[in-house]
Amino acid sequence: MNQFRLSKLLNPLILLGLVACQAPPASTAVLAAPTVAPAPAPTTFSSKILQLPIRFNFGPEWHVEEEYTDDVALLSADDMELAFIVVKDVKVNGPEAPFARESFPDDFVTWIQTHELFQVIAKQSVSVAGLQAMQIDATATAACGTKKNWLFLASTGWNCTTGQYFRFIDLPDVNGEHVLVMENTSPQAFAVGAEESQKVLDTVAFAPPTLAATVAPAQGPTTFTPQAFKLPLSLHFNSDWQVTYDLPGKFGSENVHDFGIAFYDVTSAKLTDPLDGHLIPFPEDFPAWVKSDPDFQTVGSTSVTVAGIEGQQLDVTPVWKSTTQHLKLFLSLSGDITRNLGGQPDGENIVTDPERWRFILLKNVKGERLLLILIDGNGHQFEDAAAQTQAVLNTVSFTK
Repeated sequence: MNQFRLSKLLNPLILLGLVACQAPPASTAVLAAPTVAPAPAPTTFSSKILQLPIRFNFGPEWHVEEEYTDDVALLSADDMELAFIVVKDVKVNGPEAPFARESFPDDFVTWIQTHELFQVIAKQSVSVAGLQAMQIDATATAACGTKKNWLFLASTGWNCTTGQYFRFIDLPDVNGEHVLVMENTSPQAFAVGAEESQKVLDTVAFAPPTLAATVAPAQGPTTFTPQAFKLPLSLHFNSDWQVTYDLPGKFGSENVHDFGIAFYDVTSAKLTDPLDGHLIPFPEDFPAWVKSDPDFQTVGSTSVTVAGIEGQQLDVTPVWKSTTQHLKLFLSLSGDITRNLGGQPDGENIVTDPERWRFILLKNVKGERLLLILIDGNGHQFEDAAAQTQAVLNTVSFTK
C-alpha cells in the first residue's frame, strides 16, 4: 500500500527549487480550508437472535456476516472475522489426532495450549465489557492442512488452514453463559484487523437474559426486519415465535409448538435428485417437480397470494424412509452438500420423523424466486400450524 502513497509525493529537492524560482507574492491570499466530509457514524448492532443479549458498534469497514442463536459474526473489508460464540452446545475436535469430536472444554485456555491444530504464540489478561478474560493468540499448524473443520455449532462452524492467525478471548461467565470471542484472518492482515476488532470490542455491552425479557414489549406483535436476508422483508409475529436464521439466502422463524416457516431465495439454489442424490438446478416448474418426487406425497395444491404477489402452494407429506440415515438433503443454497450436516443454515433436509410440509413458491419477488417452507412435526396438528403461520404471512411486506 505504501508505494501508492509515495508515488504521489514530490521529491523534496524539486519542491525547494520550485519555491526558490518563484517571486514573492505581492499579497498573501487566504485559501479556504478544504471541505472534509464527516466520518460515517458507526452502526449500533443489537442482536435479536443470539441467546445472550449483546450490543456493540462497528464502522463502515464491517458488516454482519451471520447471526444465529449461538453466534454473531462480523466480517471486515480486509477479511478479518470477529465472532461472538455462546459455547453451551458447541462441539470441537479433540486436541490430539485423530481429533475426535467432543464437547467444548470448561477450561478452554489450558485446552487450546495443548491442541495439535494450534500453536499458541501469546497470552495475556484482557477485559471485555468490564469482564476479565484471557486472550490467546495462535497460528494454525500444519495439521490443519488446506482446510480442517474443528469448531461445530448448531447452525454453522469454523475450519482452520495452515498458517492462519487466530485470536481467542475466553469469557467463562457472561451472565451465566460461557462465551468465546474469536478473531481470524491471514497473517498479513492480522495486525490491522486486530486493531479494528479492538475498536468493536471496546463498545461491547452484555445484558442478562432476564433483563432483556423485562425490557422487551410485554404485549402486541413484534415487527421484524431481517438485517442479512438479501430481499427487503418485514413481518409481524407474536411472542410464540422467535427468529432462528437471518442469512443472505435464508430467513427462518420457529414457533414454540415445534413448527416453523422459512423464506429461501432459491434463484441460484439446488435440489437433490431423489434417485441418485446429485444436485440439480432449482426447476423452472417446481410444483410439477415436487409432485413427481418419490420422497413426497402431495396432499393438495392451490394458488395463493403473499404480500400481493401471486404464488403456488403445495401441501406435502415426506415419505422418505431409511434404516441407515436420519436425514437426506433436499434443498441446498450454496451447492455444498456438507453445509447442512449440523443444522440447516444452507437449506432443508428431509428426516425420517413424521412431518407435514407446505411449499409456497413466489416466482418473482423483486427479480428473485422465493420459496417459503412451513414444516410441522412432533404430532402437532398441521391445520393449527398452517393457521398460525398464515397469520404471520398476512403481515409480510417486501419493503423495508
